[in-house]
Amino acid sequence: MELALPFGSGRITFELALPPGNLAIARRPPRPEPAGWDELAERALQSPVGAPPLEKAKLAGKSAAVLVDPAILPVAEKVLPHVIHQLEQASAARIVIVGCAPLLAHPPARPLVHFPALAHFVQHDPVASDHAFRGFSALGTPIFINKTAAEADVRIAVGTVQPHPWLGYSGGYDAIIPGLAALTTIVRHQALWFSPNSSCGRLGDNPARLDAEYAGAITGLDFILDFVVTLDGSPVSAVAGDPIKAHRAAVDSGDKLVWGADLGGLADAAIASPGEAAPPEAYVGADGVRPGAHAVCPYMVPEGKPDAQPPEPAPFDPRTLDFVAAGVKPRGSIVLLAGPGHLPVPHDPFERELLAKPVPELAGLFEKRTWHGEPEAAFARLQAILRTWAIRRTFFSHDVRLVGTELSDDELDRLNAVQDDTIEEAIEPMLAALGKNARVALVPDASGTLCLAELH
Repeated sequence: MELALPFGSGRITFELALPPGNLAIARRPPRPEPAGWDELAERALQSPVGAPPLEKAKLAGKSAAVLVDPAILPVAEKVLPHVIHQLEQASAARIVIVGCAPLLAHPPARPLVHFPALAHFVQHDPVASDHAFRGFSALGTPIFINKTAAEADVRIAVGTVQPHPWLGYSGGYDAIIPGLAALTTIVRHQALWFSPNSSCGRLGDNPARLDAEYAGAITGLDFILDFVVTLDGSPVSAVAGDPIKAHRAAVDSGDKLVWGADLGGLADAAIASPGEAAPPEAYVGADGVRPGAHAVCPYMVPEGKPDAQPPEPAPFDPRTLDFVAAGVKPRGSIVLLAGPGHLPVPHDPFERELLAKPVPELAGLFEKRTWHGEPEAAFARLQAILRTWAIRRTFFSHDVRLVGTELSDDELDRLNAVQDDTIEEAIEPMLAALGKNARVALVPDASGTLCLAELH
């Protein structure tokens, strides 16, 4: 059969010999219309899932901690007044806003936002903040949590939900771990991120997600408000209520509205194009405000700086590979149309050194958890290892063939990748290895399509 994939401003056609029914086309949902943060917050809080409205809680004489995802802080003045109003209706005696720490980066300074009628804002820092011990998770992680949040009578998390490289999806209990955790807890928790099951779009048997939820349940999270956001961080829906039930409802909403493609089972292989990226203005919220996507779901951050950009175009986006791999069997094949350019080269000598190390050495380095010098320096190195792992892991778990790259032989060797000039050249060895009866997914817009065996 003749097939076509979009690439750049054109299309690439090719032949693929498969039995009828062995081709699954991964189509993401139509792009939803963006909505306003305040409108979505109010609607979700009025109709919570699995819990009574927050305003009906009996909080007279009690304190409440509102835990805020870094992605929400830029729009806090649009979202938090709705949460604060309900807490005031419930007669909360004291309300504190706690800014969760971003993943793979040092906590930001206090955000330049104003909270009318609120006297207290705390930015969590995994190193500098005071922490309270709450026991161990079922997976053995010691739970040290921001003391201000831990000692509040109730905790409410405000976050965002989208596919996450290690936790399956962001949101829910990840406000506790890693959002409010001490350095010791984060490092032990992040060791689970090397599991093949700690991956994008995976929930039930994902050890990183399970660890966050075990720890969150022990610490106590009473209520969440999660916004389903597009891949660049603009809101399309929101769900409030029970930390598990509301989070799963938000994931279900995102799968169906934004990014999910049901393949009807895992494929043996995938042939994918990143598709054409939408212009930035396409996802601006109805209120004109959009937080940065890197705050929600970070992958590789060149130079270790959240806002740094690669010096030249990269041939592939690790998130695109993660999205495709989520729908392909372990050790299955992925053929990806790749662009020009080379792997981003960080300025930091340690990060450059990591790019040359094989995957087993990366895992071994992280497991050492060596605390020479200042904790911040050690933590920065551990996060650099995880960023490098984010680039390499799909090449470790799958047979990846990149079509049309400019990568050098050395770069290909470091990735454990194969380069082919055409799709036909890539398909031939793929089918030879998997057999003519292989089930193949065709993914025309892989940068925005999360391939799933079935929707959650």
